[in-house]
Amino acid sequence: MAAIFLLTALAMIVLPIDLKLTDDPNYMVTVGVTTEVTTVLSGAFLIATFLVALKYRKVLKGKMVPICALLIFIVITVLVRGIKPELICLEFLATLAALIMYATLENPDQKMAYQRAMENRELKKLDDAKDDFISMASHQLRTPLTSVKGYVSMLLDGDFGKLTSKQRRILGEAYISSERMAFIIGDFLDLSRLQTGKFELEKTPTNLGEILDSEISQLKTTADSYGIKLVYGAVADLPIIDCDLNKIRQVMMNMIDNAIFYSHSGGKIEISLYQKNKKDIVFTVRDHGIGVPRAEQHKLFEKFFRASNARQARPDGTGVGLYMARKVIVAHGGSIIFESHENGGSTFGFRLPIESIDD
Repeated sequence: MAAIFLLTALAMIVLPIDLKLTDDPNYMVTVGVTTEVTTVLSGAFLIATFLVALKYRKVLKGKMVPICALLIFIVITVLVRGIKPELICLEFLATLAALIMYATLENPDQKMAYQRAMENRELKKLDDAKDDFISMASHQLRTPLTSVKGYVSMLLDGDFGKLTSKQRRILGEAYISSERMAFIIGDFLDLSRLQTGKFELEKTPTNLGEILDSEISQLKTTADSYGIKLVYGAVADLPIIDCDLNKIRQVMMNMIDNAIFYSHSGGKIEISLYQKNKKDIVFTVRDHGIGVPRAEQHKLFEKFFRASNARQARPDGTGVGLYMARKVIVAHGGSIIFESHENGGSTFGFRLPIESIDD
């Protein structure tokens, strides 16, 4: 719209620019431009000015009075030209006045651009403050949580005396909850490092089968409390791969944990880990729970996004786990596996390239 406004105004100046004086010095006439052309330009300029004012009426607000005055001035100019075609001084004045008005800071395009720049600057400050808070809070929470986990672990190991079966069950749930909290804090710390460009992988020779066995044994108590059965058939002779053990463990835990919380009581979760075509290690978790609405699936791995039905089922989620899972797997050169049907369950997992120690 603004481009039409400027081009029309410019044409009104450029086309009649070649002038010569008549015998009467009070009049000027154009050379090479017909009265019809300049009249059409005047009408186009009037329409363009009106449309620009109409489009930006909310931004202009109190400045509509001078704009309306300009429009009336242009209408009078067009009418005068119809009576005296040789008079173009008024048209020049109107055009120049419009261009001067548009070139000031009060024109709608520049004002809106300035407002957007200020809003973006404020949003950037808020985003930086949020990242600083996440980093600080995560670091502050990690130390006391480590102490809690340590003492609960000592209790479970019998360092303070023999436990009853009920005490062991309760402490076991407390340990799993504290470990889940530790993983959430780890997700936020990784997110903070990612935002600041400090996200790095610490690769070591790793047996993913041993990691998965450990995770399943810890999460089995949680699954049992929800009446959910974990089905996992261990595969022997999986190759050792180079990966960041803690981050991959975190990804596995998040995917199994999500499957437990979004499954229906009495259901089952199928977990698999196997080698495919001697090129990849494939890990999948399939549940038969609430699934993900099709319209929301394309946003599922975005930062802080949670599906609508997931928010209802588990209001305390963070929306960080899957976002970080994809970042971690892609950083390893792998890819995410995802398939879901609302109320029909979901499959989450990943493929990692095999990087043998002998290589």
